Amino acid sequence: MLGKQVIYVEGPIIGKISNSSDEQRIIKILGAVVENLKLEYSSDVLSSIKPQYVIESGSLNFCLEILLTSESASALSIAERCDKLMSAYVALEQYVLALVDLNMNHASSSGTGYLSTAERECRKLGEEIYTLAGLKGMQYVCSRINDERGRMASRELEYAWDGIGSWKG
Repeated sequence: MLGKQVIYVEGPIIGKISNSSDEQRIIKILGAVVENLKLEYSSDVLSSIKPQYVIESGSLNFCLEILLTSESASALSIAERCDKLMSAYVALEQYVLALVDLNMNHASSSGTGYLSTAERECRKLGEEIYTLAGLKGMQYVCSRINDERGRMASRELEYAWDGIGSWKG
């Protein structure tokens, strides 16, 4: 019988890190990837996942140390799934940045702006997110908008996205 396996998945996340909010985004991405892996694979397969990241020369790299408990678990398929999740969440963070920018540029006197002047642009981004990552991706982005811009902005986003896929505003 084989013992436990440890696999390492690593790579670059984004090019240059300019401030602490970039670092916070990375922590959110790694957390989302870890949660997805835990949901997709049972504890019979995954024993633990330890996310780590390092900033070197202004660039950020990540590493996930994954301890497999089952000799039948395919380390390669788990590593490939992890790479796909990382790519998807990095792309979703780009949508978060675009929506934060859209919200800031179209903010009304109430401090929000998606419904007042940017609903069409917001819906287009929502449709792209749905195509990329489905309902779960939309939920992630909406949660991140809540983190970045507050509850009012995320509620406007929910209304603007009403009817995209199975999204209900």
